[in-house]
Amino acid sequence: GWNMPFELQFVAATQVLDALTKDGVNLESIPAEKYKGYRNKVLSYVKESNDTSLLNWTSGKLNGNQKGQKRLMHQLFQSYPLVSHWLIPNENEFIERQMNLRNSSAHPKEEISITDLEYWHTRAVVLLAMSVIAVKLGFREQDVIHRIEDTYYKYDEISKVKELYSNAPEDVGAPKPQ
Repeated sequence: GWNMPFELQFVAATQVLDALTKDGVNLESIPAEKYKGYRNKVLSYVKESNDTSLLNWTSGKLNGNQKGQKRLMHQLFQSYPLVSHWLIPNENEFIERQMNLRNSSAHPKEEISITDLEYWHTRAVVLLAMSVIAVKLGFREQDVIHRIEDTYYKYDEISKVKELYSNAPEDVGAPKPQ
């Protein structure tokens, strides 16, 4: 059968993961009223400068009150601590790599060539998304982990992903499945 080009696999997996980070989450960076107050105060200062281009630019920059994707990714790890840290012990390294690859694939400056690191990172994205979806479907996190371990589902991929992100900082304090 036809295999999706790898770059598209990464984009599709990233879109799923991005959607999962936003599912059921308050996306406001700060409370709406507080944001409006800050925005109005900043705009009033800029208006006093009588610089129309600065006012237009500032108005455009202050039209969003949403959490950034990096913050949402950390919240996903916090919401699903067992499966996420079981699969990806080093949350920070994974998220940093995800943000870099996400941005470079969304806005490529040159032809994309896939490295082994990027290949295995994409597998991590897919496995994390699948695990979170299983929990959202009603399975307990530890049951998802036990089922995967008992059946050796994607054993080689999971082993490689865990190895890739095995250098977890000691202060992460990720809970262990029981």
